[in-house]
Amino acid sequence: MQQAEETVRQQAPSITVQAWRLLASTRLAIVLILLTALGALIGALLPQAPDQVLANPEAYSRWLQQARLQYGLLTDLFSALGFFDIFRSHWMRALAVALTVSIVVCTANRCGRIFGVVFHPKVQVSPAFIEQAPQHQEMMLTANPVEAAQAMAAYLKKRRYRVWLQSAGGTCHLFADRNHLARLGTLLDHAGLVLVLMGALVSSVLGFHDSQFIIAEGKVRAVGHGTDLAVRLDDFSDEYYPSGAPKDYYSDLAVLQGGQEVKKQRVRVNDPLSYGGVTFYQSSFGNAVGLQVLDGGDHVLYNDVVPLALQFEGFPAGAFEIPARGLTIVVLWTAGSASVPGAPDLMLFGYRSDTREQVLAGPLSQGSAGEAYLGGLTFRFLSMHQYSVLQVASDPGVNVIWAASALMLLGIVAAFYFPHRRLWGQFEAEGKGSRLRLGGASERDSGFEREFAAIVEFAAIVKDDAWKMTRDDSPVRITSDS
Repeated sequence: MQQAEETVRQQAPSITVQAWRLLASTRLAIVLILLTALGALIGALLPQAPDQVLANPEAYSRWLQQARLQYGLLTDLFSALGFFDIFRSHWMRALAVALTVSIVVCTANRCGRIFGVVFHPKVQVSPAFIEQAPQHQEMMLTANPVEAAQAMAAYLKKRRYRVWLQSAGGTCHLFADRNHLARLGTLLDHAGLVLVLMGALVSSVLGFHDSQFIIAEGKVRAVGHGTDLAVRLDDFSDEYYPSGAPKDYYSDLAVLQGGQEVKKQRVRVNDPLSYGGVTFYQSSFGNAVGLQVLDGGDHVLYNDVVPLALQFEGFPAGAFEIPARGLTIVVLWTAGSASVPGAPDLMLFGYRSDTREQVLAGPLSQGSAGEAYLGGLTFRFLSMHQYSVLQVASDPGVNVIWAASALMLLGIVAAFYFPHRRLWGQFEAEGKGSRLRLGGASERDSGFEREFAAIVEFAAIVKDDAWKMTRDDSPVRITSDS
């Protein structure tokens, strides 16, 4: 009994072998691909929090409050699972690493067989193997096995086949193939998939993507994310058709590095600006209001442009902080509202930054008379501006992904446009002539049936001794199985 248990223990595969088999499993690869695709779908369907929001816990809390209006009780669950920043979530990165390892192991597992088929094909096969080939034929020839095999080999070489001949026990075995290197297309595809995942992982860890980079005219804003770049919006212009539909809009941007201007460009939707590995895309635009806030005297607490990039109570809105007073001020632009006749140009609301308690509210008019005294503070309207919304992205893995795409394209072209055609032949002495068994196979190749028919037709010529016209061709050397 003890000996039997020891035998079973010795026969059981080690943990390393079991792990290798698991990672080499096609089922595991399919599950990982489906989970990764599910994660990408979630990222496409759910809004992704901008980088500047994720970097500020208070700003992220406010962003979640807006998300709750749409997702309700599911918002906190989505946030805990990282759905609002899914492409940099730990579980999505873990999936990418696991899928990469699985593809590498699967590829390594198949390399030996693929290289064997490509560089060391099996020449001698059984008659049953040939009979089960997708294309097969059997006939009697008047030539002896060696002469018939040499004639067939010479013919196949003219059709750009590689040819092997081996002799064993009075039988000549032939193997011929064409487009053998196309088999390596599978390895190119796998390598491309690995590089795509590696490129995406590099971009996820080292890159960034800010989809809501808002900057007002005449202002400078730092790019952040560990760069020393800043961008200045010199001017924004928009044009409209007579119907009121947008015709064109663009931003005149200047990139600053270390405070020095290094590049200027007019940026449109399909004409981004790139510098130092960072790309600025035109996304959208809107209105902004210039405000000044003073304390009870002449001390300026705030003097800047507020982009009205939010929606509050159905109106364009913006917000800014007054750290010295611990206040968050929300600005509503109600001017020209058809739904609220007689509404003021602007409405101001003040909240304590820590408790969100409202402490002030009141109207503010546009124009030179635009001044309001609220909650012990003086608010002054300065001017109306426009702001531009840019997408700012750094994608250090993009070149890796382009290279991976090229490899995958080569692999697909090799697999579908250069099918690996293989032929096996047996020339067996029988009477004064020989018996030929010929089989062929090719995947995803509708033209192979016609080619095989042409080769069979040549074999019929050999049958009638017309093959002798090929005797001037250089013969293929026949090797022995010994």
